[in-house]
Order: sequence, then C-alpha cells, then structure tokens
Amino acid sequence: MGEIGLDFWNANSPLIWFLYGQVFFLLGSLIFTQAGRLSRLALARGLPRLAAFGFFHGLYAWGYLFVPLGVPFLPGLDLAPGLRVLRLFLMALSFAMLLSFGRRLLDDEETTPWFASRPWAWSLVLFWLFSALGIAWAERLPFYTALDTADALARYILALPAGLTAAYGLRHHALRYIRPLGVERIYRTLRVAGVSLAALGGLWPLFAPAAPFFPAQWVNRELWMQLLSIPPEASITLVGGLLAWSFLRGMEVFVVETQRRLDHMELQHIQSQERERIARDLHDGALQQVYAAGLLARALERQVPEPLRPEVERITAALDAATKEMRRLLHEWSPKMHVADMERALQNLVNEAQHISGTEVRFHSNGSPPPLDPKRAVHVIAFVREALSNAIRHARTPYIDVRLNRRGAYMVVCVEDHGRGMPTDLKPGFGLKHMQERALLLGGRMMLRAGQNGGTRVELWVPLSHWSINGQGPPATPTPAPETPGEAPEATPRLSPEGGPV
Repeated sequence: MGEIGLDFWNANSPLIWFLYGQVFFLLGSLIFTQAGRLSRLALARGLPRLAAFGFFHGLYAWGYLFVPLGVPFLPGLDLAPGLRVLRLFLMALSFAMLLSFGRRLLDDEETTPWFASRPWAWSLVLFWLFSALGIAWAERLPFYTALDTADALARYILALPAGLTAAYGLRHHALRYIRPLGVERIYRTLRVAGVSLAALGGLWPLFAPAAPFFPAQWVNRELWMQLLSIPPEASITLVGGLLAWSFLRGMEVFVVETQRRLDHMELQHIQSQERERIARDLHDGALQQVYAAGLLARALERQVPEPLRPEVERITAALDAATKEMRRLLHEWSPKMHVADMERALQNLVNEAQHISGTEVRFHSNGSPPPLDPKRAVHVIAFVREALSNAIRHARTPYIDVRLNRRGAYMVVCVEDHGRGMPTDLKPGFGLKHMQERALLLGGRMMLRAGQNGGTRVELWVPLSHWSINGQGPPATPTPAPETPGEAPEATPRLSPEGGPV
C-alpha cells in the first residue's frame, strides 16, 4: 500500500506543487487588495509584508515546476543551478517577510519583545546565510547537497521563528485591539489565522530535506514520506488554504472600523448641530431676557428707597453674572474655524473624509473665492461634511468629486458622487433638512439633482455678497448670474429626483 501511495503521489507531484504555489499566491493577492486600506490598526500596516510573503512563497513553490520546464528551451545554457539558487532565496525571502509581518504587529507596543526587534530579524537572516556557507565549506558538500542544506537551515532558522512570531503577534494584536471592538466572529477568525501561522511554522522544519545537522539528519521529508506516504506539500497546501480563508474573513474588521469611524464623525456632526441650535436659542431667547432684566434692575435701583438698594444691587450683580456665564457658554458652544481660506478648508475636509472612509475623494477649484467670514465658513464646511457622509454611506460610489466654483454673483460648492443615484421616492431626512437650514443661514440655496454619470449631485449656492469678511450683507433681491440658463436657485426650495433646488 505504501509503494502504491508513493507512486501515486510522485506521479501527481507537479499538480501538488502547483496547488501549493496557487494557495500562497492567492493569499498574497487577497491581502494585497486590502493593503491600501486606511486604518489605524497595526494589522493594516503589516499587510503589505504578509502579501509579500504570499507572493514570494508562491513563486518559490512554482519554481519547482518552472525550473525544469525552462531548461529545455535554453539549449547550451545551464541555468538550472542559478534558478535553484533563486528559488532558495525566494523561500528565505518569504520567511523574512513573514517574520517582518509578525514584528510589525508588535511594533506599537511600549516594550517590543526581543524576538520581534529589528536587529533580531536581521541577525537571523545573516545567521542563516553564514551557517549555510559555513557548513557547505566545512563539509565540502556538492553544490546541490549544499542547496538542500541551506534549504533545511532556512526552515529551522527562519521559517520556525517567523511562523511563531507572526502567530504570537496576530494573537496579541487581535486580543488587545480587535476584540474590544465587539466583533467576536472576526476575532475568532483571526485566531484561526494565528493557529494556521503557528502550524506552518512548525510544519516547515519537519519537511526539510535531509541535511548534515541535527535534527534534519533524522526528521526530514524522506522520513515523513516513509511513515505516511503523503507528500508534506499537501499538508502545507491545506494549512495555507485555511490561512487564506481566515485572513479573507478577518479583513472585515476594516469595514467595521471604517463604519464606526463614520458613525463617530456623524455623531460629532449631530452634536455640533445641536450645540449650535442651543446656542442660537440661548442667544435669541434667554440671554436677551436676562440682559433686559438686568437693565430693569438698574433702572429700579435708582427708584427704590435707600434701605432696599443693597438688595437690588445684589439682584443686578446676579443678573450680570448670569449674563457673563451665558456669554461664556455661547463662546464655548459656538463652532470655531480658524481657517477662512475656503480652498484650504475644503481640501482638509476632503483629506479627512478620504482617510476615514477609504473612498477616493477628489477636490477641484476653479477661481479662488474671497476670504470667508469664519462664522459662515463653519456652515459651509458642515454642509459639505454632511453631503460627503451621505455619499459615503448610501451611494456605493467608487469616488466622489468636490468642486468649488464661482458662478456670476454666486459661489457654488458641489459634492457629486458616481454611485447608484437618488431613489424615486426620496424624502428629505434629518441630514438634508439641516443642510437646507445651513444654506438659508448663509443667504443662499441648496440644490439636489441627478449627477452627470448617474450619481447624485448636491450644490450649495452662496451669494458673493454674503461670502467675504467685508461683505455688507445680501442685496434685497439676490439675482444669480449662472454660467448656463436655468441653473440659478429658486426662491422656494423643493426636492426633485430629476434635479432641482432644495
């Protein structure tokens, strides 16, 4: 039975090596698609190293097929030795990338473990290289035997520490940073990935070629085949497939993180709007009444008899203190904006939205506007932030364009996505109503229309007379001068899925 099993696996060895390489190359490809995500987790910053590990190890496995296949097509050139050396270094480089991935997961700790330090990683690589050269020279090994020895040394000196370091780093990172997010399913999936990494680290040395050092003299690929009659590459392929699956599922943590950051941004926006509303109500209502009461108390102070005057003075002082306290609260609650340059402010907002969501957001400006009163700039920035949040959440758009243009007597800020467009039964919700309110506070209008590419386009029209710091207020009847007829905002706002002012 053992002889039959060996014959079967030897006959199908190219297929096994192909699947082996395919699994790790697929791992690298899946990880590479996530490597550009903007995340605050160290896992995201370590993904390029894990992707490089998958690519290099896949190429190493495929080298088993491509090295023999390429030799007949190059008659007269004995490239086999050089290609074997290249394949060996691809394997060692893949282990170095895996070790670097594990080290990166532990980099953010206050005290990095010694086995995850940068000098330790480089020391292992150099130790492997000099050990392989030293054994080959001391034993006077033939060329291909020396390559097998270097292969076995790489598995013990690089692969074993790399797999265990990556497994420890992933477990520690998931326990400290991902489990607190409350996504137990993703945490368990990443634990499976950690176990797979540890299993790979432990399996690679067991499958080393026979070499003149302990324990590779006794525990090697030949012993495994004699005992089980199953090539070790099949086992590594299965574990590698489990690793690729678990990492693919684990990458959902970035979606959760982005969603929560958007929720936090929206919550801050709602809180800011509520503070503004309270500040307006306080300024227009309670503050004016307390101030009026203070004036009445001062007037009364001059008319009351002398014995009652100290009591009235205390009332006046209390009202003055209440007025000062309310003004202090108004100053704290009022939104502050230190950048009146609208181009800079919008560019910063675009960068912030892109960093938080990972969606490509592009900013275009045509004609610099005059400096904007910071109190009005706050409303413009809040308007654009709400429009960006809606597009990121609901439009399913690959990218968003933010444009700042001058159109006649108006300055127009446009946010246009390229997603699925507006629903036919669109009803203005909380966000749209607040955007419309801000537009009215600026003396302008909001327009909501279908985009040129099927998405949604939101525009904020602000009269230039309201724009600049030195502006004296809007004309009695503002008359826009748009670039094309019919683009001016109407006096009465309305919603239209086909496009129109809101």
